[in-house]
Amino acid sequence: TLKRAYAEIVVAEYAERYGDKVSGYWFDQGLYADMARLHDVVRLYNDKAVLAFNKGQAVPLTNNNGPYEDFTFGYPHTDLLRYPASDCVNYGAITSIESSSLGGYFYKDGVGSLGHLWMPSSSDWASGSIVWIVGQAQEWQSRMMNAGGAWTWSVKLGTGSDVSLIDVDDVSFLKDVYEGLRSGPPYVYRCGVSTSSPTLSVLPSYSPSVSALPSVTLLPSQSQVPSFSPSDSSKLAWWMSGNHGLSFRLPGGLNYLSAYFDVSAFVGQFKDELHKYGVKWMIVNLSSPSSGDRYLSPHSVLTSLNRGSTPKHVPAGEWSGHGAIVDSLVDRDLFGEIVTELNSMSVKVIAYLASEGPAMLASHERRAYDYNMRSEYVDSCVLCPSLVGESAPFCACAPSVWQWKEHVRNVYGVDDDATLKRAYAEIVVAEYAERYGDKVSGYWFDQGLYADMARLHDVVRLYNDKAVLAFNKGQAVPLTNNNGPYEDFTFGYPHTDLLRYPASDCVNYGAITSIESSSLGGYFYKDGVGSLGHLWMPSSSDWASGSIVWIVGQAQEWQSRMMNAGGAWTWSVKLGTGSDVSLIDVDDVSFLKDVYEGLRSGPPYVYRCGVSTSSPTVSVKPSAQPSNSLYPSSSIFPSYIPSIIPSISFIPSLSNLPSLLPSAYPSVSV
Repeated sequence: TLKRAYAEIVVAEYAERYGDKVSGYWFDQGLYADMARLHDVVRLYNDKAVLAFNKGQAVPLTNNNGPYEDFTFGYPHTDLLRYPASDCVNYGAITSIESSSLGGYFYKDGVGSLGHLWMPSSSDWASGSIVWIVGQAQEWQSRMMNAGGAWTWSVKLGTGSDVSLIDVDDVSFLKDVYEGLRSGPPYVYRCGVSTSSPTLSVLPSYSPSVSALPSVTLLPSQSQVPSFSPSDSSKLAWWMSGNHGLSFRLPGGLNYLSAYFDVSAFVGQFKDELHKYGVKWMIVNLSSPSSGDRYLSPHSVLTSLNRGSTPKHVPAGEWSGHGAIVDSLVDRDLFGEIVTELNSMSVKVIAYLASEGPAMLASHERRAYDYNMRSEYVDSCVLCPSLVGESAPFCACAPSVWQWKEHVRNVYGVDDDATLKRAYAEIVVAEYAERYGDKVSGYWFDQGLYADMARLHDVVRLYNDKAVLAFNKGQAVPLTNNNGPYEDFTFGYPHTDLLRYPASDCVNYGAITSIESSSLGGYFYKDGVGSLGHLWMPSSSDWASGSIVWIVGQAQEWQSRMMNAGGAWTWSVKLGTGSDVSLIDVDDVSFLKDVYEGLRSGPPYVYRCGVSTSSPTVSVKPSAQPSNSLYPSSSIFPSYIPSIIPSISFIPSLSNLPSLLPSAYPSVSV
């Protein structure tokens, strides 16, 4: 009765008070808990709360408490005096999640418990000295997380006037650990434990002998270090691993949307509707989509050459036709406004840029915004004869392109393609990279065939040595590391013919199976350098318009599997129309919420694609005359019809649940 009263009087009042403000409950002294009643009381007031009970085996990790626990309690050996948290007696927790879990989960009677470790930094839970070598702490935490598990550090508070602060030694230790978390090999801090390392219980009769605790060298000899040694750049995208982000599209230059886009309304909607689901980053275009002639932030050169190439503040009611008198308008840093707001919410920003630059190397000047234009802010009929020559067709040029080339000639002496690529990196990108520094965490360069990748890489890293880069160049599906030392994450496009093959089509399924079968902790290695597997998927039939093309269950599963394998996922969503043009479209918000609510961390998976082992490699830049193999018939890549996707209940009967054996989850090869 005392256990029941504790649940129904004490815990119930707190659970009701805090509701969904508290996301989980960790109950100590599990032998004295009415687990069933505590579980029901907590879930009454927050049906998504996660629970753990300190009862049962600690190391190796396992699911001790079946339907009542959602994650393992995660204690190390309780005798911290003899066996500090860093001792090899606890190494079995790491190896068990790597070898015995399914996507980080331990199953019992069809119920999964996420593997979780709760480790003190010091010789006791809230006092003492740091007991970890930083490299060992980085590795154990990395391996736990890369296997799909979770890690919690217990730190001590300061003393005296600093009693309300985390102890300075702990802060320093954690910063060192976090800075160096890595998402793949090499692993060097091995413990010499056998496969029969002891089972530890938190209330144990266990009293290990000295012989059970092997002597180990935490700094191994060179011969013990694996020969595989990726460069430091392989670790930079660690914050994307197992996480997800969003993107949306805005036009650059002077236009109605860039003048009146309401950043506060956009961020407010995101904060209220989607931020709570753990969105870690946004890809925000710094240039116009697929166009290097317009930008969303002022630039000392481009804005002076042609003021219509960057946004302006246009007073309400003064917009008419193509725009107001541009010389009277104040420059607007729309990109910077968005970056500031997102950074304030701890959401990282990845800048999208079209590598063709103002020379329009990929698109040709005919696609430039000022080609053959007569408006209040540019008149090609007046400018073209002097820029191109009297022999040029009347008005048939883009002044912005020719003015940029003229500027490049004045700086470098020539304006050949190689020099134009260099100038784009050293003049355009360098100014933005310097301005935003570490406020921008990454750069996604479109049109990679027209990029000087080495120079862009060096320019970006000059101003932010931790920025991650991706280049749209090479094979898209299956995922691979296309660009060696220059990329930190894959560009992640689906098949580019979205009309024939929407993002949800099975032609893209190889991206999912490739990260599950071919990556190391989510990374694809080339010449010792790792690129994190990343998918950038439109929710709709086009990147910024159209109707939703996904079944929610399929979207949940593909995103879950990508993230569980250590990869990253970005949704591209469309904006609304009319008065809602500064907001994410309501259909996309509803779709994303449905997907996020149901993301799962392990089997059962049900949305299979009937692709053969010879599914094609999809490249984003196919040849001008692609072979039929790039555009397979529907018989090879079936759409989601009932014969392919079985009719199922999302809460299957127990007879439908596979037994929890590795053989029950066959690997799927594309």
